[in-house]
Amino acid sequence: EDFYIPPWTKLTPGVYTIASDPLVIIYNKKDFSKPPQSMSEIMDLLNANPDDLDGRITSYDASQNSTGLAINWFWIEKQGESGWKILNRIGESNPSLKTSASSMVSSILNGESSLGYFVSPISFLPELDQHPDLGWTYIRDGQPILMRSIAITRQAPSPNSAKLMVDFLLSQEGQIALALGGMTPFRPDIANVDIFNTTKGGHE
Repeated sequence: EDFYIPPWTKLTPGVYTIASDPLVIIYNKKDFSKPPQSMSEIMDLLNANPDDLDGRITSYDASQNSTGLAINWFWIEKQGESGWKILNRIGESNPSLKTSASSMVSSILNGESSLGYFVSPISFLPELDQHPDLGWTYIRDGQPILMRSIAITRQAPSPNSAKLMVDFLLSQEGQIALALGGMTPFRPDIANVDIFNTTKGGHE
């Protein structure tokens, strides 16, 4: 499938991306008349009504989670000083830091937090219809993308089987399967595919 996938998904020789998940903002719809759609808007809300969000923001604990560390590092690398200003302001609000995206979602659903940022959609999209009060948005002032990668080790006991598995995950069928599981596919040839119809017998 190497020929059919975009060059930007090939991180280094032998390492392939199987999903490219945007890390988004989630929030409790009941807590906002106008929910934030960017990191700068989160800072604006904190500055305008600090008591409303004190202790009510959740995200990754970058000191305890390697994914959280990478997300923050790359976001700051892109945003520079303005990004540090935003994160410092959020840090002053006593955020509830977690080690997993599912913990952030639970924090919103149980009322501990009002909003979370840098959250992977796989942690809530598959069950979003069961939680009508949970809203989400892309991060309009700088959208991080989590590249979920796969590779075959040199000492793999069954390299041919491993190659078949990687090939499937990169194929149109495999990308659709990953999408049904909540991940974000990237192949351009599935943009117009009715994913849910594929479970009933074929592609559009």
